[in-house]
Amino acid sequence: MAEGWPNPSDWISELLNELKELDRVYLIYEGIRTKRLILTQDELDQLGIIEPVEPEVTHQYARVVSRIIESLETLPPFATGEGLAALRGLRFDLVSLDGGGVPDRLRPRSGTSRGGDNQGQRVAKAHMVAYVRLLEELGVSNAAARSTVAAIFKHEGFKVSASSLFRWATEVCGADASEPDAPGRERVEALLTEWKAHPAWPFDREHAEELVRRAAAGTTISLAHTT
Repeated sequence: MAEGWPNPSDWISELLNELKELDRVYLIYEGIRTKRLILTQDELDQLGIIEPVEPEVTHQYARVVSRIIESLETLPPFATGEGLAALRGLRFDLVSLDGGGVPDRLRPRSGTSRGGDNQGQRVAKAHMVAYVRLLEELGVSNAAARSTVAAIFKHEGFKVSASSLFRWATEVCGADASEPDAPGRERVEALLTEWKAHPAWPFDREHAEELVRRAAAGTTISLAHTT
C-alpha cells in the first residue's frame, strides 16, 4: 500500500455503508414527500420525523455531498482540494439552502424558463414509454399496453394515464436529434435492444408486466419523475 493511501477495502466499505444509511433516510423522506410512503403518526414519531419533510430532503443532499467530499479528501490526489472546487461549492450552497439561504449559484441558467418537462421528468417519461413499447413488441395492442403500464405506475403513486402515455410516446419516439426528448428516444431504443438480447426473449406477458412493476416500485423513475 502506497504511503498516505487508505486501505481500499476499508475505504470503500466505510463509504458504502454510510451512503447506504444516508440513502435509507433520504428515501423515507422522499417517500413521504411524494406520498408513496404513508406512515401513521406513531410511526413518524418513532422515526423522529416532523412534517413537512421537504427541508429534510435538502439536508440529506447536503450530508451526502459532504460525505463524498470527505472521503475523496482522504485520498492523496485530492488532499489539496484539486478537482473538488465545484463539489465544495455545491456543499456550501446546499448547507446555505438547508439553513434558509438562497444561494446565488443555485438558480436556473439564463434563457431557461419554468414550466414544461425538466430533464428528470423527460427521463421518467421515456422509461414509461419504453415499457409500453415492450408490451407492444410482445403482441399487446397499443391501447391495452398503455392502460396496463398506466395502471401499474398509478398503483405506485405516479400521476400518469393511458392518454398521457399516448402523448408522451408521440413526443419521445418522434423526437428529432435537436429536440429535448431526443435522449429519451435513444433510451427507449436502448432498452428495447437490451430486452431483445436477453436469453429469455420473447418474454411472456406476465414476465414483462413484472418488469414494469419492479420499475414502478423502484427509485430511479420515481426520483426522476418527481423533480
